[in-house]
Amino acid sequence: MSKILEEIDEPRSEMSPSSPKYIMLKIPLDKIGAVIGTGGKVIKNIIEETGTEIDIQDDGSVYIYSTDTESAEKAKKMIEDITIEFEIKMRIPTNKIGEVIGTRGSTIKNIQESTNSNINVNDDGTLYIKSNNEENLLKAQKIIKDIVGEFGSDSVKDVKMGEEYTGTVVNTTSFGAFVEILPGVEGLLHISKLSDERVDRVEDIVKVGDTVKVIVIEKSFSGKINLDSPEIRGKTGKH
Repeated sequence: MSKILEEIDEPRSEMSPSSPKYIMLKIPLDKIGAVIGTGGKVIKNIIEETGTEIDIQDDGSVYIYSTDTESAEKAKKMIEDITIEFEIKMRIPTNKIGEVIGTRGSTIKNIQESTNSNINVNDDGTLYIKSNNEENLLKAQKIIKDIVGEFGSDSVKDVKMGEEYTGTVVNTTSFGAFVEILPGVEGLLHISKLSDERVDRVEDIVKVGDTVKVIVIEKSFSGKINLDSPEIRGKTGKH
């Protein structure tokens, strides 16, 4: 048993014959503390809510024991919701790095706190945003684009709902691909729009630099654009 688990009640050393279901998953080492929580509060809540037994080892191995598969899967999802991490890679003009960071890091710190994300900026303008929440990730990206002047341009006003565009994939993430449909205007082609069948990796379907035909299916007041691609789905699965 991990020393970390000393903070929570020790689970039974043996499972009863009526508890044959178990799931094993691996979590990042730096997420173990988040799953356990202060004084074991988080893991206790998961155990109580799902009626499962959970062992966490120092190497990040997590063992979930339950009397039924549904409860075990629920516990797994609760843990994955804590540990999953989305990432966006983008590039900003080098002369805008100072504005994004702000005086003594005040601007970037505010973005991170307001979106619950982690942001790293390199000297060449490459910027990485990480978060365990997709909505917060996109919110942080929009704030940064507002600062560097790449989002909310007049070109966005030219985008029409239901219209087809031939665009270029400029970035891929775990949840979809960003496609530039007009100069400086990007839309999200969600992973669920890439195929009618399950897609494990966006890069299995599209890659940065690919030319794709997309249709605008949503355009919010803030300028967020969502795309669909019947052409891609037609090539990757049943349509």
